[in-house]
Amino acid sequence: MSQSKCCLTGNLLKLTLLVSIPVLLALVLGSDAILPAFTYLGLLITWVEIELKLRALAQGSFETSLLLEPFFEVGLQAAEPAEDRHCATRLMYIRNVSSNQAYHVRVGRIRDAKNRIVCLNEKESFLQSSIASIAPGEEVCLLSLDESVIQQGPTVEMSYFS
Repeated sequence: MSQSKCCLTGNLLKLTLLVSIPVLLALVLGSDAILPAFTYLGLLITWVEIELKLRALAQGSFETSLLLEPFFEVGLQAAEPAEDRHCATRLMYIRNVSSNQAYHVRVGRIRDAKNRIVCLNEKESFLQSSIASIAPGEEVCLLSLDESVIQQGPTVEMSYFS
């Protein structure tokens, strides 16, 4: 019984301190206390949000957010030959293999094996600048690349929202 009384007294003391600061500001500054009082309340809200995030992190519930991320399989397929192309072209497909939808999927940058950004010429292209969404199990063609770029061992960065 004494332990719960001690916790109640401690919480009451904290509550009194939290409420007394805006009251003291109002008594000392009068009507000029509005801006400092709102700033103080904003800091309290930020403090509570940080406290909740830290507690969630300590309990390990942040791992559940990884379960909501979509996962992709990447594949290359030969493109149909075109008369205006002098070299082979490959199409890069991605398949959403998770049970979560991916939104606003787009290609970010393409880097070669030495981590340099590959500049695509006018014959190479992004087939779609942004894909609205990729449902679970859906396969979409993301971009086309010449065989010379693919032989450089590119890293394709893509971005999405989940």
